[in-house]
Amino acid sequence: MHNPVVVTSLHGFKSHGRWQTKFADTLSTQNFHISSFDYGYQFLQCLKPGFKKRLMQEFYSQYTKLVNDKHYEIDNNNPKRRPSIVVHSLGSYILCNSMLKYPDIKFDKIILCGSIVDENFDWELIFKRNQTFYVRNEFSKNDKVVRWGWVLSINNSGKSGWRGFNNSLSHLEQENFEYFDHGTFFEGNHIREYWIPFLRKTPPEFFVIGGEDITKLNDFTKFFDQTTLIDDACYGNEPNWKDFAIPDGLAENWIETNQGIYSFLIKFGDSNEVIGYINAMPLKTEIFDKLLLGNLHDNEIKPDDILGYDGEEEYLNIYIMSIALKPEFQNIHLDLKQYGFQKLYNSLIDRLSRCYSNYKTKVKKIAAVGWTDNGKKLCRLMSMKETGVLEEKTNKPIFLLDIDSIKSTKKLNKSLQKLISLYSN
Repeated sequence: MHNPVVVTSLHGFKSHGRWQTKFADTLSTQNFHISSFDYGYQFLQCLKPGFKKRLMQEFYSQYTKLVNDKHYEIDNNNPKRRPSIVVHSLGSYILCNSMLKYPDIKFDKIILCGSIVDENFDWELIFKRNQTFYVRNEFSKNDKVVRWGWVLSINNSGKSGWRGFNNSLSHLEQENFEYFDHGTFFEGNHIREYWIPFLRKTPPEFFVIGGEDITKLNDFTKFFDQTTLIDDACYGNEPNWKDFAIPDGLAENWIETNQGIYSFLIKFGDSNEVIGYINAMPLKTEIFDKLLLGNLHDNEIKPDDILGYDGEEEYLNIYIMSIALKPEFQNIHLDLKQYGFQKLYNSLIDRLSRCYSNYKTKVKKIAAVGWTDNGKKLCRLMSMKETGVLEEKTNKPIFLLDIDSIKSTKKLNKSLQKLISLYSN
């Protein structure tokens, strides 16, 4: 059971933050260390120019003091030594916009309630910069303060506490408490029942970086070169592996066409050790169909066969060529429900969600070839089914997920459920 090194809180507008006292009392009975940020009552001050800018600066100053407080031994480079935070109302605005402005503000987990943050807030950027690991947003259609009061905040504010964020990201969870008003989140056993289990989620040991987010060629090459060692460890004992391995230079040519086909799972620390990776490429329809017939092997895919994730296509068909972890980590994180594979798979679903949110590009089909027993298991956990076709050169089974044919999402993993829900909305 994990407890954050310290859990802090930030209250809302026109408030003395009395809920913070109850919050602290409840968590202290569960052996949490508690702190709080307080910017005062703030009523007439909101009419003065630069009001929110001053609050953000004050928050950043208090955050810096918290991080430097030796009592808590906070280390933002160690996932298990980061603070967590709960914010309400105007506190949500201060937190989120401060994190955009100051990338060195980092938390383990964030809980928002009664949020007045813009529904399209860039959580994707926050996760990319590893400023937090998990976010929980609690909202209510009965919260009239959020519904009408957000207009006082103008820039970068909105109704995320009334109807939720528009993002569909794997580490952003949202829950609608239909009958809550602006302050109900602090009443009864809500803190104990909903917040404490969330705060106790074990923080990750790794993070994912997408190929498109790596701006320096040397950094990409450093990560990419490590995938060869992972491939050899995972597939090297498979019959015919060396006969059909990717020749030197081909993968580099794929990357020139679409750098985003790769995502890397990196271990926290200074070494930037690659623990695993996923290669998921959008293919032209005729090439994808040829693959489904078993008539195309990986080393026959040309750069011109690969499409982009840039919105130029209305529909995409995705071929997951490889999703692999170092064997020593497979023993710990063997199935998709565990962190390693789940993180890589979620990175793909997050990318597909962005394609739809940004360009209205939908994915129709996802395919893979089951090279190993673990690979076949992963395909099934990703809701794929065997097509009955074997790849003709390797005799390996081909798996397919036809999204258009899905009638019920109940048995699908949560990430895929979110994607399909995004499409249907």
